[in-house]
Amino acid sequence: MNRLHCSGSVEELNQQKTVARKIIAGKGFYLDGTSALMLSEIGFLQNIYDFVPSLRVPQSVISLLLELRDKFEYHPGHSGHLGYAKGRLTFSDLDRSRGEAIKMNFENSIRLLESKPRNISAISLANKSSAFSEQKVPASLSDACILAQKEGTAVLTEDFLYLKVNEMETKKPAPEYCSSLTLLRVLYEQKKIPFDDYLEYFGYLSSYRVRFLPVTSEDMEKAVFGDQTIKVIHPEQLRKFNFPLTLSEEYGVTPGTAFQLVVHFFMKVLIDDSVLPSTVERIFAEIVSLFPTNESRKALGRLLLAVAVQFAQKNRQRLIIGFRVKEKLDTKATFLRAYGPDEPFLLPWPSSL
Repeated sequence: MNRLHCSGSVEELNQQKTVARKIIAGKGFYLDGTSALMLSEIGFLQNIYDFVPSLRVPQSVISLLLELRDKFEYHPGHSGHLGYAKGRLTFSDLDRSRGEAIKMNFENSIRLLESKPRNISAISLANKSSAFSEQKVPASLSDACILAQKEGTAVLTEDFLYLKVNEMETKKPAPEYCSSLTLLRVLYEQKKIPFDDYLEYFGYLSSYRVRFLPVTSEDMEKAVFGDQTIKVIHPEQLRKFNFPLTLSEEYGVTPGTAFQLVVHFFMKVLIDDSVLPSTVERIFAEIVSLFPTNESRKALGRLLLAVAVQFAQKNRQRLIIGFRVKEKLDTKATFLRAYGPDEPFLLPWPSSL
């Protein structure tokens, strides 16, 4: 098991990738309010703008970005934000430097989008159908779909369900679409942006609990070791995948599927003799501390070790398993003692290895 697509399917992701490639090749598309918000707040619209030459945008989306920019305007006496969640009031202190950075990101996005007036379109309520999805849903969320249907273009959106609802109500075919994350994925695969940009954006989207964020063992490997000739090791990069969310049952992932994914990644690291035992220990610590489970961290770690030993025993004839594997597993057993009393735990390592 080396690939996980949460509640989405491989077929769905591949369809979105096909649309993303068309967009990069010059196919016209409309940017909707959801993707405009995500790409603008983190400042990534500037990163991809030159790679999507036929980007079009509804005027309502630019108006949304203007409203969002104004929300980050500092006013004297403003000390923080009051919120309400789970029956409790919460207060967060004002971070002026972060607020200024986000405001600047929105301003840069607005400037880019307004730099090509011919690519800005508007549609009035009078020119929309009487369907609820066109009359009552905010224009910044609906106009991209409606304009794309009229012009035969695609849509960049994080809310594909709106496209389906609109199709059901109006009987107009839903336009082709892809998400901003899929677009960044294809840009990375085409070597137009670095993997770090993709990973940073993945982590940002997961902080908003965006659905259908795909995780693969190959991506985990690139996050830790990079994808350049010279490897710079950063096990803490695994945190950007937000495993407590993206590998959780709440997110639609079964515990068995999630465990298979991390086992596949861990085994690749374990049997690679070029990876030092100290590095494996750091990676093991990240997996054990981040993996969503109701069991104790020590129990999770012991299970991961037991599976690793079983894998090594089963495949020692088929794979070239170096002498460091036993050393790596032994250090993991020592590490687990930090999670509880020093219980006896003997690794059933085969003497022939």
